[in-house]
Amino acid sequence: MASVSARLSIIGETSSGEPDQDANSALTELDKGLRSAKIGEQCEAIVRFPRLFEKYPFPILINSACLKLAELFRTGTNFHRVLILKVMLQTQKHLDKILNLDEFVHRLYAVIHSNDPVARALTLRTLGNIASVVSERKSIQHSIRNSLDSHDAVEMKAAIYATGKFAAQSKTFATNICAKIGEMIQGLATPVEIKLQLLSIFQHMHHDAQTIAQVWKLCTSLLPDYPSQQFIVCTLHTLTELAAASVTHIPEQVDLLISYLKEDGRMCVKMSALKDMEKLALRGAHLWSSENVNELVNYTIETPYISLKCEIFSVMVALAHSVSVDKFDLSAECKVLQLCQDCIFHDNVQLAAISVELLTQIAIYVFQEDIVVQGIDLMQEVSSAIETLLLVISSAENTSGNLKSLLKCFQCAVNICDVSPDMCIQFVDTIGSLIGKTSDVWVVPLCTALCALGNKSAGVAVCWQTELVMKLREFTSQPHITTETSKAIGMVCTLLFQTSVDKPWLLQDDQAVMNAIESVDFWSSYRIGRQATRYGHHQFAIKIFSTLCNRVSSEHLYFWLVSLCELSQAENCLMSKTVRNNQDIIECVSQAITHYMKAVSALKAATIPQHSLVFQCEYARLRSEVLASHLQLQLACSCVKTSPPPAIAVSVATATRDELQKCGRVVSQIRKCAKDFKSLADQYGALYQSVFDADPKTLTNIQLLHQGCLLIAQAIDKISQHNQGMGFTTGEEEILSMEHSKQSLENYQMGEACRKASAMIRDFTVNYEERVVSRQETDFLVKISNEIFLIPLCLPRFFFQELQSTSIKLAISPQPKTSGDPIIIQSTSQLSIKVEGVVQHGARPGLYRKVDKILITVSSQQNRTPQQEAKAEGNSATEIHRR
Repeated sequence: MASVSARLSIIGETSSGEPDQDANSALTELDKGLRSAKIGEQCEAIVRFPRLFEKYPFPILINSACLKLAELFRTGTNFHRVLILKVMLQTQKHLDKILNLDEFVHRLYAVIHSNDPVARALTLRTLGNIASVVSERKSIQHSIRNSLDSHDAVEMKAAIYATGKFAAQSKTFATNICAKIGEMIQGLATPVEIKLQLLSIFQHMHHDAQTIAQVWKLCTSLLPDYPSQQFIVCTLHTLTELAAASVTHIPEQVDLLISYLKEDGRMCVKMSALKDMEKLALRGAHLWSSENVNELVNYTIETPYISLKCEIFSVMVALAHSVSVDKFDLSAECKVLQLCQDCIFHDNVQLAAISVELLTQIAIYVFQEDIVVQGIDLMQEVSSAIETLLLVISSAENTSGNLKSLLKCFQCAVNICDVSPDMCIQFVDTIGSLIGKTSDVWVVPLCTALCALGNKSAGVAVCWQTELVMKLREFTSQPHITTETSKAIGMVCTLLFQTSVDKPWLLQDDQAVMNAIESVDFWSSYRIGRQATRYGHHQFAIKIFSTLCNRVSSEHLYFWLVSLCELSQAENCLMSKTVRNNQDIIECVSQAITHYMKAVSALKAATIPQHSLVFQCEYARLRSEVLASHLQLQLACSCVKTSPPPAIAVSVATATRDELQKCGRVVSQIRKCAKDFKSLADQYGALYQSVFDADPKTLTNIQLLHQGCLLIAQAIDKISQHNQGMGFTTGEEEILSMEHSKQSLENYQMGEACRKASAMIRDFTVNYEERVVSRQETDFLVKISNEIFLIPLCLPRFFFQELQSTSIKLAISPQPKTSGDPIIIQSTSQLSIKVEGVVQHGARPGLYRKVDKILITVSSQQNRTPQQEAKAEGNSATEIHRR
């Protein structure tokens, strides 16, 4: 079985395999490779520069490295130039950090005067790749213009490539070169292949209305003069790109594309026109007219070709997903609905799926706008179509087309349930009935759809729990567990966790689940354990992580799994079935705190430089402190029974003008607990602000934990304030209402607990005439506390993985000897500290939020001589803030 350490991405090692070193050492090492006499070492050094730029994206380093590459480009061979060309292509986002741009360009541009046409071609392509920073240089533009007249085919193609790059960046160059390109296209001496390449340059000339009009007139005049299929397709695509960039020409281009769709008999031209229309529908759907939509609908009804129907439906689906959904004619004739009704039961699965998607979007629009269409219930009709298509596909062969159609049906079902949650049970029943009747190849997508639907509401899939367990037993009985079977087991286990998220574990015998988990590989087992912690079933996570911690090959992975096991044991203590009274609760919470402290220690041991686990440590620490405060509140409330008020309590109350002091030490104890919970709420607020890359569900989780602390503090204040209770703020009401209606299934229990606790606080009445803290008040606090914190904590997704990664790298000059040490500068040196920084994003930048501004705080301190100190006034420490 595969080792789990190979897949634990949360704290995995870096994949580069390069030793950790500072930027200067890395650049020096690559510079040695460039200066080597062996061409192999030189080439190896060149191809490592993109990795260097990604790791140390600082202007000083990038400037030095690019100058070295430019010098090698000038003096090296064509093979060196090919490699440097690829480096420039891969590092375009760092080009604006080149400081000595003139020298950099001068070294590259020197090769343009070479007698070798290949060297000139490589230079042109390299200059085209750096067009974003040199597009306005007249000398380069002149060289590109001259190279377009070259008799060497390699140089001419390179010049065309560079022309397209420069035209996309420079308005002046695009305007000046437009006429020349038009002459070359219309010239008889220009080969057809070159004409097509030149024609594609026009799509970049969208800088101003005058240039667009000039290009538009030229391209439209070429359509009747060059009727070949290649020219028509290329010209239409060029005009589409121009229209998408200018937006104002979209209506005109849509009319042109529809005319070619209807009049041109070549299938390739029709398909190309439809793909261009889909692009315009995504770019500017609001500029389409009702006549355009009606023409597409009418042509779809008339055409006998299935492929054309599918492409036209794709265009209409793009329109239906936008504000142009109201352009569809839903009047008495209702051709679009008639078309959808004819196609949703078509024997071609792809056509049926795309027509169901269109009908789904129209039905959602009609449902949301409360429009009556010929007395037809579109929601029920589209749901019947989805169910029928699911039955057809699940009984068919497993092909890529069928799988795409199946996923499209699932997405339509999810979209319908988003606007009409009442239909969720209907789809769950249909999909659940298919799991035991279809082949194993369809189990994974079916379970994926069930998970998506089951995550919208608690308990919708609970009726299929027995069938899911039977499917698990069927998988376990197989002699060989394949990769697909492991995925299916993971999805079925996730479904079982979802079905019991709002109540104790429903199954009487969970051995079937554990047998299935033990039959899969270690990575799949880890994923199942992760899902168990996210849905609050920690009894399974304990067994999984305790087994896996001895199956990893590195120390930090071992401590990571140990920490997860301790976290699960802590939460499992709170769910213990032996909790019967207050004393049992106190004992269970004490055990949970112990496990949490062990988990925090293990998380610190699992920390490595590549993954600091700051959020995980802080999240676990706050949870342990919350439980400690909860325990302290339980003990404080018991003071009513164990510590009656002393004889001087009335005198103390009179002296302090606090009549609640006559109740004894219980008042001061619970007030201290209120301060602790308010402090924890502030810490949760700080944690909320610090997790920039967290997903929305994780933020909801932290927000609910923050709200729980505030609710307990408010409940204590309501009975322990000597004036009157604090009123429930409107902002908190909005948060609770929002979270209760839109929260995910992972946060369902915490949201319900906060809602019930807030209702209990509102309903609890305090007699302000006889201000006492009696057994009734303390029992109320204990009940509120148990309601909020004696529920299983569902670990958020951000605890395990980051879908968005944002980091800031700083370079300080002069550099300190060791990281964290202060930088010492002599006052006579006239040298300032230079701070450079780069914001780096992962594979999915801006997925949840983007960086708006950066705040850098610099603290400086002056060490003066006694004579200078006598003259100095004010504080010697200064803080400088820069945004």
